[in-house]
Amino acid sequence: MSARWKLATRTIAICSTSTALPIDDMMIYHIEEERYLIVINASNNDKDWAWLNAVNEGKVAIDARRPWARNTAPCVLRDLRDRKWGAECRVDIALQGPKSKDILVSICDDKAAASKLNRLPRTDVMRTTLKGFDVIISRTGYTGELIGL
Repeated sequence: MSARWKLATRTIAICSTSTALPIDDMMIYHIEEERYLIVINASNNDKDWAWLNAVNEGKVAIDARRPWARNTAPCVLRDLRDRKWGAECRVDIALQGPKSKDILVSICDDKAAASKLNRLPRTDVMRTTLKGFDVIISRTGYTGELIGL
């Protein structure tokens, strides 16, 4: 997957049952080679997390036309809200609106990061420090922002 999917980008994916019924949408970020960050809807967290783990562990069918098909290449899933992950723990903060980028740039710890953030294209992601905190920033847009699909 990573050979076709550029680092520091994001995609929106649909988490669905084996019969293609949608469970929820999620954002998947390619943050490092062989490393992805999945952000799921907070209001459905428990349901989505249980489904991702069941698929990963091969406990559920992934294709109704081939009910024997299961995930054969499990990955490591970690809930980064859990404090056991120490410095890798994350919380989501949705800073939205036309001034959000200016606010983030103003609290960047160094000029290079501020410059990169200022040029961050829509759907891309970057890692930096803001006021001493290790953060992952994604430009996903905001309600009212002009975009073309």
